[in-house]
Amino acid sequence: MKCPHPKTRLTLVAALLGVVACGDSITEPQMQADAPPLMGAVQAATKTTVNFTMGPLVQQAGGVINFPVGNTSRFHFRNVPFSGPVTGDLEGAVEFLINGNLAAIPLGQPGSDGPSWGTLDITTADGMWSGNYTAQFIATQGFIEVNLHGPMQQKIHATCVETTATSEIFPCSGEVLSPHD
Repeated sequence: MKCPHPKTRLTLVAALLGVVACGDSITEPQMQADAPPLMGAVQAATKTTVNFTMGPLVQQAGGVINFPVGNTSRFHFRNVPFSGPVTGDLEGAVEFLINGNLAAIPLGQPGSDGPSWGTLDITTADGMWSGNYTAQFIATQGFIEVNLHGPMQQKIHATCVETTATSEIFPCSGEVLSPHD
């Protein structure tokens, strides 16, 4: 970049000094006493502990469970529906669409490991909670992180741990974030 001509530089410096020198006489604009606020009142969000149990979950018709071509060590779940009751601080019913890549095991033996993810909806008398989950199955026992959006813009983040590897019952503990009191 080419520097301005010396006369131009001198004019710019003089203009800047004039602004700085006049700075003491510049007054800040004042709000009128009866002017409305620029923003509405800020409402604090509240966090509340939530405990609920999902299950026993039962597999429903639909979705796909298969072995990838040439791979018999893992099987894939794709959009496999499961449903069951919800009890505790949330009361109602849950529907999952499950995806996962789990280790194949001989029929009748426990011990399938792998990741799972998908969506879920919990229907209660107060409305619908919808969201997603991620999970890790270790020896078929599920460890789940759930994120839900519910009535009145509330959100739930909860951790659920299956009671036993074959129970399909998931006690959950977490927090409800309510944007308004």
